[in-house]
Amino acid sequence: MSDTATASPPEPKGIGGWLILPMLTTLVSPLLILRSILETFPSLETELSSGLRVFLIGEIAFNGALIIGWIFTAVQLFRHRRSFPKLFIAMLVVGFVGLLVDALIGVSVYAVQLGPDDYRDLGRSVIALLIWAPYMAQSKRVRNTFIEG
Repeated sequence: MSDTATASPPEPKGIGGWLILPMLTTLVSPLLILRSILETFPSLETELSSGLRVFLIGEIAFNGALIIGWIFTAVQLFRHRRSFPKLFIAMLVVGFVGLLVDALIGVSVYAVQLGPDDYRDLGRSVIALLIWAPYMAQSKRVRNTFIEG
């Protein structure tokens, strides 16, 4: 019997399979966040209390930092850096915490009523964390792909 008949199939490696979805998330997230920032700017031109104006500027700054974080994460993705899976999880956590804090401040300080979009965004963020954090931590493809220092 030849060695090839008894050899086990190669383990998955490279950006493929289910890893394509986190890759797309990494690439699309900065664009979605930029859209959110651009939608917030017109609110600054309306009559707002100084506290609400500061809150919105803080939200824009936080979202700008998220964009930078996602871009850095994308660079790590394409360099196949070992840090990518942890960075990806961290970005999901930071995004969720940002949404949650934003909602809590809006409701408790400014008496803003959360709408269906707010609940949808929070729900999506939680679901993404519940799916992709374990995947990044346990996937053989992830482990075999992100091996560079």
